Amino acid sequence: MDLSGFLRGDPGATGHVGTTTTADDARSRAEADESGFTSIGLPAEAGWYVSAALYWIGGLAVVLIDQLSSNAVINPTIGVLGTIELATAPLLLLGARFAPDAPWGAPLRILMPSIILVVGGFFVGGAISALVLLLLFPVLAVAYMHKPSVSIPYCSASLVAMNAMLLAHQGSDERIARAIVLTGVAATLVTGLIYSQSRLRRAAAANHDRSITDPLTGLANLRGLRARLRQELQRSTRDKSEIVMFAIDLDDFKEVNDRFSYALGDAVLQAVAQALAEEVEPGDLLARRGGDEFAILTVATPGRHMARFGDRIAASIERTRRAICPGVNPRASVTRVPHRPGESAEAFMRRVDDGLHDAKLDAHPERHGESPTTTGDHPQVALDEHNSRALAGARRAHLGRMRRGGRSSEGDSVIDWRMTAAAALVPAALVAFVVTAGLLPGAERASTWICVLGLIALGVGSLLISRRGVGRRWLHVVVSASLALVIACVALSGASGRYALAELCVLAPPLAVMLFGWRPAIPYVLIAGGTYAYLVIASGARFAVMQAALLVGILFVLNLLLQRGDRLADEFSAAAEAMSVVDPLTGAANIRGFEARVEQEIARCEALGDEVCLAMIDLDRFKSVNDRYSHSMGDALLIETARAIESVAREDELVVRRGGDEFVVVCAPNLRTDMDSLADRISEAILSARIRLTPDIIAGATVVTVFRDDQETAADFMARADEALRAAKASERVKAST
Repeated sequence: MDLSGFLRGDPGATGHVGTTTTADDARSRAEADESGFTSIGLPAEAGWYVSAALYWIGGLAVVLIDQLSSNAVINPTIGVLGTIELATAPLLLLGARFAPDAPWGAPLRILMPSIILVVGGFFVGGAISALVLLLLFPVLAVAYMHKPSVSIPYCSASLVAMNAMLLAHQGSDERIARAIVLTGVAATLVTGLIYSQSRLRRAAAANHDRSITDPLTGLANLRGLRARLRQELQRSTRDKSEIVMFAIDLDDFKEVNDRFSYALGDAVLQAVAQALAEEVEPGDLLARRGGDEFAILTVATPGRHMARFGDRIAASIERTRRAICPGVNPRASVTRVPHRPGESAEAFMRRVDDGLHDAKLDAHPERHGESPTTTGDHPQVALDEHNSRALAGARRAHLGRMRRGGRSSEGDSVIDWRMTAAAALVPAALVAFVVTAGLLPGAERASTWICVLGLIALGVGSLLISRRGVGRRWLHVVVSASLALVIACVALSGASGRYALAELCVLAPPLAVMLFGWRPAIPYVLIAGGTYAYLVIASGARFAVMQAALLVGILFVLNLLLQRGDRLADEFSAAAEAMSVVDPLTGAANIRGFEARVEQEIARCEALGDEVCLAMIDLDRFKSVNDRYSHSMGDALLIETARAIESVAREDELVVRRGGDEFVVVCAPNLRTDMDSLADRISEAILSARIRLTPDIIAGATVVTVFRDDQETAADFMARADEALRAAKASERVKAST
């Protein structure tokens, strides 16, 4: 099911349960929002701030050049243009403050600096050889921050303008060679930035989809339901639409797990989710709230009979449950709750819970009785900010991978090798072209061709390595060798060639920042920047010092932008990935995080010779809390249970909400007796929490510890643990009946 479409309210986003969002889907969503930065973790104001900085840097450079030059060298009107750029920077800061999301903001920020620079470039004479580099500031910023549908046309037009300005003033072979090389280098940097950001956006979209998806059924989870509800409430204030939520609770579902197996219970939930997905209409949001509870968020439309829709839902669930598990009551309690004008999302959800509670009592008259009076507010969790152990641990794990200089998957490593190959093949192609065209007559052709062949060998070798899954630790060797060969090509190209090819040196530092991070890339930045400055100044070309200073500044700003942007994007991606393995109600890990952690613990403990153990937990008489109090109190009890278990578990032990009222602790104990002590502590902590919240329903939890057998797979181990908990619950019922 396309949950991102559900959350946006797209009419055709119904889909089927269990399907996942593809990379193409994520890419199409990214393309739909042309100027939003939130998809890569940047604030909406980022575009304004970056543009203001670029205006200020460009304007300051132009004004300083104007002041340090005579009118015979540079036209005074350029100083006026530079002053305009400086004066525009404060206006952009005001835009960030008062209109961060304005639709006209992106075109304004993108076009104004380029127009100023292009128009001014035709008045500066020979100084264009240096000043043309100022155009790289907005080009690289747009390539990094905007979507490909915006950045590709803009950057293409800017590179054409850059060539036109260079060739309009200088037509010698040396200048033509430099125009070709500079365009090729700029195009490579732009392509790399666009590709890097596309990867980040796709990864962020995929992680976001996982964070709002229930791992068992593929439906939206509670986090996705609340996000969509907030959006619909905002929309309803504009178009006066009526929002309706159907709350669904499967009757006696606990008996499926207790009498049969947890695997059959999961199968029932998946089948019910599929049946409900076939009943909803385009634009509806179908969600699993947790356990055996579902919800459908819809908007009342003319001609749609809501009561009849509720009857169809109940009938569909009954047919599905009867077909899979006829030995258990197959019905469900369904209630319809319309939103009241002006009602907050939290108040609406509480009223939905109360409505479902009343529906359960109506379906089971024997449970009617005087409900206890509760005082105080129920414990609440700030779902998107809850600093649970599972959330913090998952986020640290993701950031740890990124800060060690590694992407998080084998596919990312392949892409890194291909980027490294491009960094060798592009300079080889550019040098070969200008030498073959005869634009560098002073080049030592034999030695230059040897260096070109070396670059080609590195590039082809990187492509071959990318197919064999070689680790990333060898990337430093290839990048360093590529930079050395590029410097050798430039040095062997003759006096005029060194000036024309010098820009090739700046390809390695941005690649190093993207591959290794800011600190490991510092040597590349210093070597490449210093070599470029030396080659340009030593060439004796006019405005060489100005050109070297500008490009070194551009290199510094580009690497700073990459470092800052990647850090924000990594943190954003880490938060999204962490949320995808965390239960949205309790803050404990969910099934997705549970399965991943068990596999990790098995691999670690097999290497160290340790044992893996699962503490399986099932709350006793939990349905009584929902029936006697409300589902809101049941949710509060689940939250407090997760906190109680976390309070007695060790820091390295993962607390999981298995589903419904079932929890798990993933452990690697030093001694088997440690698990007996942990089980006792868990039982006491849960009992204390339950007495505090529901003192008239005194019940604890069934806790079972299961150790992994030798050579047992993760799936078999978890299935055996589920069966052990089911058997323990059956034994408890037998004892209670006697």
